[in-house]
Amino acid sequence: MRTLPRLKIFSGKLSLIALVDLLFLLFVFFLVSTSLVFQPGVPVDLPVGHEVSSSPAERIIVTISRTGDVYVNDHSVADYELPNKLRRKVEQRAEFTMNRLNLTEEDLGAQHAPRIVLQADKRVEYEKIIEVASLARSLGLGVYLITDPDRNAGEF
Repeated sequence: MRTLPRLKIFSGKLSLIALVDLLFLLFVFFLVSTSLVFQPGVPVDLPVGHEVSSSPAERIIVTISRTGDVYVNDHSVADYELPNKLRRKVEQRAEFTMNRLNLTEEDLGAQHAPRIVLQADKRVEYEKIIEVASLARSLGLGVYLITDPDRNAGEF
């Protein structure tokens, strides 16, 4: 026995409210699932280099902009103030590390010494970079240069 289908074709209007709700939910989903990474600090055009893993340590970030301006932890510093500013930062970091790890001054060795992370624009004169690195080394600090490992080596 053959039965006839009782389905009828709906010829009404399409509801846009459901479509807008769906698009809104998709927008919220992609907004929440996307992670944005912002690198704080002074924008500089870093030179290309190979990626090197670094161990966690007390860091003082020194940035040299394209114009030769020096920033310590995102605060502008005049050239004549740089030695005193770095010396104060080193003392503050050493005191913070001793308090945090319950160390004495004798226990505070090279492994807990603050490190200078030096990021300089690729157009900065090499003499300026060496001047800041030498100053940091004279304070007994390790100096690390930051490069941009994400760019292709052919981009200059």
